[in-house]
Amino acid sequence: MIDRAVAGRRQPATTLVGPGHDADLVAAADGRVAVSTDMLVEGRHFRLDWSTPHDVGRKAVAQNGADVAAMGARPTAFLVGLGFPPDTPVDVLDGVSAGIGEAAEGLGAGVVGGDLVQASQLIVAMTVLGDLDGRAPLLRSAARPGDTVALAGSTGRSAAGLAVLT
Repeated sequence: MIDRAVAGRRQPATTLVGPGHDADLVAAADGRVAVSTDMLVEGRHFRLDWSTPHDVGRKAVAQNGADVAAMGARPTAFLVGLGFPPDTPVDVLDGVSAGIGEAAEGLGAGVVGGDLVQASQLIVAMTVLGDLDGRAPLLRSAARPGDTVALAGSTGRSAAGLAVLT
């Protein structure tokens, strides 16, 4: 399954040793790495009767990438932990993998490694590594009254989608 997930995927220059080893090696240009981890659990964070597997993979990358971007970092690498029942159709796993790979590549990052495990439901655990490119990290603790808070994109779409589906 791992070979299927990484076949044909491009790695950015920051990936020094990628998939196929016990660990991976990623360059950190200025010696600092922003790191975040999130999990998506079927039935709690997504439903496959509402979302395609491809959508689930893209969502996993988007929410992790947003976490390091909020700190001012650029996503450089993702690690994926995937748990799934033994009767999961291969096309579901291929779809999740394709969504993850395409979204990571769209950010200029690579999927450098991860792990697979049998589970009672589909679980996608993602870790993202990010590069600050020499900038200071943006910290919530540094915010002060009167500071400008900016938001990119539209708000409320998740709630609107949920309202339509229920």
